[in-house]
This record gives sequence, C-alpha cells and structure tokens, in this order.
Amino acid sequence: MDMYSEFLENCQENLYWKPTDRLLLAVSGGVDSMVLLDLIQRLPKVVRPWFGMVHVNHQLREASIEEEKFLVDYCKSANISFFF
Repeated sequence: MDMYSEFLENCQENLYWKPTDRLLLAVSGGVDSMVLLDLIQRLPKVVRPWFGMVHVNHQLREASIEEEKFLVDYCKSANISFFF
C-alpha cells in the first residue's frame, strides 16, 4: 500500500477530523511538512477539511526568506489560505 492510501485509510478509520472541521497546517517548507501538505491536498472532498497553512519565519538562516517566498507562491498557485 502506498503512503497516500495508508494516510487516507488512517484518516477515515481514526476520524481525525470531519469534512466540516477547519485545519491549520504548520508548514516549514521541509520535506516532512510538504509531504503532509500534499497528502491533505489529495484527500477527496468528502474527507478533506477546509485547511490553511501557517508559516513562521524566525530568520535564523539565510535561506529563510526564500523558503517563505516559496511557500507564499505555492499557496497562491494552489489557492490555499496562507497565514504568517
């Protein structure tokens, strides 16, 4: 079974949320959080809650500004609400 199928099955079996719930995903731009974002996006509408993304730029690395820009652009192109 692939990762998406396992995720979907797990969400349905454990009832993590209802489709009417609102979910705020904390996304760093790293692999783990981007995979979670992708999995949530791919859920069927009957299972997927409304969701938005939040990102905190602590400006601890030079790459932080570019990572934040990438996430803002990603959300715009995918029509995902983005919160700082």
